[in-house]
Amino acid sequence: MTITPDQAKTLSCDDYPRPWEIGQVPVFDPWDDYEDAWYAGPAIVYDEDIAPLVAAAPVMAEQIAGMQWEYGIDRENLQCNHIDQPNGCRLTMWCQSLDSARDGVEIAQQSDPTARIVRRLVGQPEETPQPHLLQSHTGESTNALQRKDPP
Repeated sequence: MTITPDQAKTLSCDDYPRPWEIGQVPVFDPWDDYEDAWYAGPAIVYDEDIAPLVAAAPVMAEQIAGMQWEYGIDRENLQCNHIDQPNGCRLTMWCQSLDSARDGVEIAQQSDPTARIVRRLVGQPEETPQPHLLQSHTGESTNALQRKDPP
C-alpha cells in the first residue's frame, strides 16, 4: 500500500500526546488466559517487533504529508559506455514542474522514442556539505567531504 501526501494529511494523531511511548502490558485473552502485548501510543499490538513502527506512525504521517511529487524526463544516456548494462544506461533529468517535464519529453522523444515522464515523492531539500575546497584554520585547502581518519 502506498500512502500519498493527500492521504497522509487526512490522518490525525493530534488526540494523543507525542512522542508515542512503547511499553509492555498484559492483555487478557479469553482463549489463552494472559498474553504479553505492547502498547505503542494509543494502540495495543501483539508483536514486539511492530511496536516501534506503530509508535513512529505520527511522525511518518507528518513527513509524508510534507512530501510533493517531483517530475522528470527519463531517457537513454547516449554518452554512457557501461558494457555491464544489458538494457543500456538511462538518465533522469528532474524538472521544476509537470508542465516542464511535458515540454521536455516532447523534445527528448525526437531523438529517443523511449523517453518518458517519471515521478517520485520527495521531501523538502536539506543543505549538505558542499564538495568545494575550503580554507582550514591553518590556511590549508581541504575538501569539505574528505574522509578524516581518527587520530
